Amino acid sequence: MASPSERVIGYFPVGGLLRGSTVYVTTERIIVNKGRGQLSLREHFLVALSLSLLVSVGPFVPTSVALVILLAIAIIIALFFLRRKSLRRKWPTIEHVESGRGQFEVKRGQALSIELKRPGMLRGGHIVITSLSNDPFDVKILGGRVFKVARSLMVRFDASRVKVSGEV
Repeated sequence: MASPSERVIGYFPVGGLLRGSTVYVTTERIIVNKGRGQLSLREHFLVALSLSLLVSVGPFVPTSVALVILLAIAIIIALFFLRRKSLRRKWPTIEHVESGRGQFEVKRGQALSIELKRPGMLRGGHIVITSLSNDPFDVKILGGRVFKVARSLMVRFDASRVKVSGEV
């Protein structure tokens, strides 16, 4: 249960593209909620539809025209979804975070260690949170930008417990 002064400091996505989670860092807790992943089925459907359209039209147009059409479709899809996602995204409240499908939670005094491993060129990174009451909880980090956000939030949560490996 949230204390009256508890607030969300930040959050970041973890896990795979299809099955992912969101890590919320509050002033008192780290909460991991199951999510729908980093890509929705709607985006997959639109990409598949546009590629099938290109394949059906491709033999009838020159290669350069087909490449221009493919590039235009990719740009339109990217702009459409990035614009919609940024407009929809609101800062989560404690009530929103607590109403999610909880996967893991640890309070500030209950975290023994928080280990972060930087993602490499060919491998992902991860965060391992070890609490007093549970086995270590491990989540994957897909990119360098997410790693930087995660490191910053974990240090703000409890700097004395954070250990970072794979630093450049």
